[in-house]
Amino acid sequence: MDKPLYPNLAGEMAKRGESAETIAKLLGVSKPIAYSRLQGKSDFRIGEVEKLCEYYNSDYATLFAK
Repeated sequence: MDKPLYPNLAGEMAKRGESAETIAKLLGVSKPIAYSRLQGKSDFRIGEVEKLCEYYNSDYATLFAK
């Protein structure tokens, strides 16, 4: 597996046993799109960032630190 672009987000996912499929469902996108965003191959949309910050009870600077 490729190294995640956002290690804090990956860490939060790992703590909960979540995968790209979980993120896809949360964001309402396909699993390949979620995986692409998690790997930094495509950008998260602002609404998706907001959902993830709320879901993980974190702020942008922490969750998306590279």
